[in-house]
Amino acid sequence: MFDKTITIVNKLKKADIVGGTVDLWYKTVIHGVDFKKVLVKNVSGTTVSMGESHMVLIPFFKGYLPYSEWKLNPLAGFTASQGDYIFLGMELEEIPTAATITAIKNLYEPNVCDIRMVTVAQNNGIAKTQLKIDGG
Repeated sequence: MFDKTITIVNKLKKADIVGGTVDLWYKTVIHGVDFKKVLVKNVSGTTVSMGESHMVLIPFFKGYLPYSEWKLNPLAGFTASQGDYIFLGMELEEIPTAATITAIKNLYEPNVCDIRMVTVAQNNGIAKTQLKIDGG
């Protein structure tokens, strides 16, 4: 456990950039994480749907910042928000831009996690995992 590598690609929203006209993308390679595919079931009345989702676990002390702090200095660490991507099991070589992010994501499917939900744990001295990220 915690022996895998990911590249997280964060979107700095153009609304958060002075004079910004496009979103900017920042990538961070993180070693010492864990991820796996999980089966997702949804039952609604008599309809059952099933699919797969990614779960990524990132331990404490890897450089996580909430978006509100990260946007002030994107080179100080990484964040995890809806609309960001995680490239599983790799150190992404490409430098994503607003013009190339979709093509890069499509190139590496199915090893890309589109972040949908982030759970942040407090460091109480017992928990090993700071972030639990779920996505497709």
